[in-house]
Amino acid sequence: MSSISLAVKQSCDQVCNRQTSQKTKPSRVVPPSIRLLGLGLNLASYISPDWAAQKLSDLWFSVFKPKPRDWVYAFWNQADRRVELDLSDKTIPVYLWGRGPLVVCMHGWSGSGTQFRELIPSLVNAGFQVAVFDAPAHGFNPGRTTHVLEFAQSLLAIHQQISPIHTVVAHSFGAMATLTASYHGLKSQSMVFIAPGLDVEEIFESYCSSLKLTPKLAQGFRMKVGQKMADIAYLDNPWQFFKSAELLKNASDGGLLIYDDKDEEVTLAQFERIRREWSGCEAMETKSLGHFKLLKDAAVIDKITQHILSLPR
Repeated sequence: MSSISLAVKQSCDQVCNRQTSQKTKPSRVVPPSIRLLGLGLNLASYISPDWAAQKLSDLWFSVFKPKPRDWVYAFWNQADRRVELDLSDKTIPVYLWGRGPLVVCMHGWSGSGTQFRELIPSLVNAGFQVAVFDAPAHGFNPGRTTHVLEFAQSLLAIHQQISPIHTVVAHSFGAMATLTASYHGLKSQSMVFIAPGLDVEEIFESYCSSLKLTPKLAQGFRMKVGQKMADIAYLDNPWQFFKSAELLKNASDGGLLIYDDKDEEVTLAQFERIRREWSGCEAMETKSLGHFKLLKDAAVIDKITQHILSLPR
């Protein structure tokens, strides 16, 4: 590899290593520091296109998590009990509050179960048990990379090892993971999707646009990601499978969709498409809360609670 490409590689590695210590607010799927790598990777692709495409593929499956603050430790310690969940090659903790039918909260990519902290008391007071956790490679869990199937396997393991799941409340990428789990046999009374992203093609194009990748590099990147997704999920065409119309074939009828008109991560057109394609779903549109503030909004919390209360137990 040339000195130029080596320099870009060193810069990329340094930025990735800094992610675990920087106190960045998780307000975007692609952190600003990673976006700055686009220029360098475009340059490197002229010298070593396969290396640049592979580096992007590695970043695609990487989790960006800030260093936990003191309140995070305190939050997990408030749980009524903790269960060690056995996955195929790892163990992750699941935290439980309350008693009753089980509601599982599934966060999104580079998110955390702590994002549901405002919802938990409402559901517990309504007579439900709530399971909250950090997905593999998230929070305190070891590792830096994961994928949608590991998210889905976590839900399936909760269903098998803790209790049948009454309802899944999923945010962002967590909705895609929930539908993937449903494809693999997960059954629940209902699904609540908050700001769901269900089109991997749209997510990928947005990612490439954020990094301002050249068309040639984006194509090489796409091939790497597509091959890995196919290997992980045992799919001939993962780009077609991870689309809302296909994924929603696995959704429970009459679920609840909540989205905001000023979402920074998912387009309003995608939300409207999901609304049309999800059979019998009830929809709630909020105003100017963005992708994350919905999780703390009192009206949203009340809507979720009332929806779950209306379901058979």
